[in-house]
Amino acid sequence: MPRLPVDDYKVVVRPRVGLSLRAVATPTIFTAVCRGLGLNYQEPLNTDRLRVNPVNDTFTISTPVDTRAQKYVAMMNLQPKDQILEMSAYLPPPDDSARGIIYQTHSGENYKEIMDGVNLFNPTLPIVDAQQLERSPQSS
Repeated sequence: MPRLPVDDYKVVVRPRVGLSLRAVATPTIFTAVCRGLGLNYQEPLNTDRLRVNPVNDTFTISTPVDTRAQKYVAMMNLQPKDQILEMSAYLPPPDDSARGIIYQTHSGENYKEIMDGVNLFNPTLPIVDAQQLERSPQSS
């Protein structure tokens, strides 16, 4: 199979329960996604790609269009046949990214304050996201 386009948005979708993606044809899944989001099937058919990962029972939709990627991420359920299935969708981090832990942050900072602080000390690194972890009973 050819690789997905590098510059596209990739959205990973995981059925919560009740669907083995091995048992459903890829065009059936793609049609159900388009129908569920109210998209004209012909428009994404020429640019978007759907890949099923049968090992972890997920599928990835690759699209160059930002607005469609946002719609795919917002997808909450899918109706491939006669049943409605709950879904969980997210944008994975880029392939060339790394995860890290930020130490010595103050509790109670909002998202903007955390991002401003991280960007201040890392001006040459593109920071995609930062969030405060929950406090554990041991850290209180």
